[in-house]
Amino acid sequence: MQRYFIDQVVMTKEITIKDADYHHIKNVMRMEKDDLIEIVDLKGCLYLGRIVDLNNKQVIVAIEEELKENNEFDVEVTIALGLVNRNKTEEVLRRAVELGASKFLSVKLKRSVVKHIDDKLDRKEKIVKEAAEQSKRSKLMLIEETKSLKELIEYSKDYDLKICCYEDAEKNTNSLKKLLKEKYEKILVLTGPEGGFDEAEIEVLKANDFKMVSLGKRILRAETAPLAILAIIAYESEQS
Repeated sequence: MQRYFIDQVVMTKEITIKDADYHHIKNVMRMEKDDLIEIVDLKGCLYLGRIVDLNNKQVIVAIEEELKENNEFDVEVTIALGLVNRNKTEEVLRRAVELGASKFLSVKLKRSVVKHIDDKLDRKEKIVKEAAEQSKRSKLMLIEETKSLKELIEYSKDYDLKICCYEDAEKNTNSLKKLLKEKYEKILVLTGPEGGFDEAEIEVLKANDFKMVSLGKRILRAETAPLAILAIIAYESEQS
């Protein structure tokens, strides 16, 4: 069943859907009267809805019942990705949503190949919404502003576990499996850009309580590393 995140709070027995979601319901999914859809409102409440009318570029949906479902991690996971180009960023956004990340941000690092910051928030939010609907998320992943390393350090103070995925991390120094056996409320994961981390950046991160972890014997691409660790976190958290 198709799911839609709407920018309103369900307070009545009927709601109106317009614009892009109207187009998707009518022209992409080719839905008709009496078809069922799922609605997630601004409060994160999930409802079963029945289409009662499609006209005048809007869809009228009758709310049938509230559904009890939670497809989110028990822990809030934020992905901080070393600044990469738009295509790679968008690919990570899609997959990070599917894998359960709560927040995403880019970080300007010394070895980032990209120097221009693409902060077209509308486009990114559209990608997040589509991926959340496809993967049956209960919440939309939030996108934070791009930060410098100094800003990231300040931002990280609210997290009870801070991880840096670093290919030169000493093996067995910080076992990711052991780290994830503990219970946390908020986890921040930093992965590097195409050029990796500068040694001075690693020293700053270590001094601010970031745990250096290895993701295995192979060197992963900048767009692969955040997805690999999200998959590990998903497995460990959802198996416990």
